[in-house]
Amino acid sequence: MITRREVAIRLADYLQHRLTLKELVDWAERAMMEEEWEEGHEEVLRDILSRLGLADVEPFALTWEECEDYLSRLGLSGEGGSIGGRRTLLLRAAPLGLS
Repeated sequence: MITRREVAIRLADYLQHRLTLKELVDWAERAMMEEEWEEGHEEVLRDILSRLGLADVEPFALTWEECEDYLSRLGLSGEGGSIGGRRTLLLRAAPLGLS
């Protein structure tokens, strides 16, 4: 089952350089074929995953702001910063949170 939590974790892993763009795109493409989606959140999951599946195509490259928006829509908030010239992301549960 594809959940908001799982998508948020994968996106955060990408932003924190634990996943490559190729790995994120490949995972999103496979996830789009999943039959089960978190109930009540199918639309947001499909919207975000379909976008992530295109992230390796230059005209559809992901921006930092888009990633922050996706995390917010998934129930997380992210605060960007910079350490040693490299962008970082601090994640925390939004008021509604993820279950």
